[in-house]
Amino acid sequence: MVLAAVGQLCSKAVVETNMALCSSIIRRAASAGAKLVWLPEASDFIADAASVPKLARPLGDSAFLDGLKHAAVLGNIWVGVGVHESSSDPKRCYNTNVLITPEGEIASAYRKVHLFDVDIAGGATILESNTTIPGDALLPPAATPIGAVGLLTCYDLRFPEASLNLVKRGAQVLTYPYGNAMIVDPWGTVVAQASDYQDDTLGDDAGTFAMADIDLDFLEKIRLEMPLHAQRRPDVYSA
Repeated sequence: MVLAAVGQLCSKAVVETNMALCSSIIRRAASAGAKLVWLPEASDFIADAASVPKLARPLGDSAFLDGLKHAAVLGNIWVGVGVHESSSDPKRCYNTNVLITPEGEIASAYRKVHLFDVDIAGGATILESNTTIPGDALLPPAATPIGAVGLLTCYDLRFPEASLNLVKRGAQVLTYPYGNAMIVDPWGTVVAQASDYQDDTLGDDAGTFAMADIDLDFLEKIRLEMPLHAQRRPDVYSA
């Protein structure tokens, strides 16, 4: 088994501060023995809609990602993180889930396909599409020390077609970075959960993380005993 970690932090509008918080989580998770750590969606910043295009950066020209790449190299650890990736649209960016190798290279970068657009009668209206361009592809799972990892993001969890596609392509672990960071086993049991309390008096160490062993043997045992994919009925579903 291999240790994986998930991080939790309260990102704000100052990218440099968020980078320091993330780098600290990476360093501490690596020191605790984790081989991979995943940070939340939009770890680079949380800001008002008007500021998003100004703060978003290309993946290849991002001081935030450069800082995390450096932390990954120092900790010899894989790092997953959600960022705002700039685009040619002056008002919108991509919501991108990035996987960084221990050598500081980007192994995969998934642009969120399903955007969180909701209009609740008498309640909140949230339109992610006002500031975000939807992605148009699911990427092949990435080989990591914790297994073949499929990259998705937050609201994608609501759409089983995406996860089924990635599992069919060999994914053993699925990632959905967002708040309330946790690690869930194949039975749906939460085996680790990061605290959502951020003690700002701790400075760069205010972010939290939780760890768990990733047991791929257990995963394969469950899949063998309950062969759900072999039992699916696409002939009926398509009707």
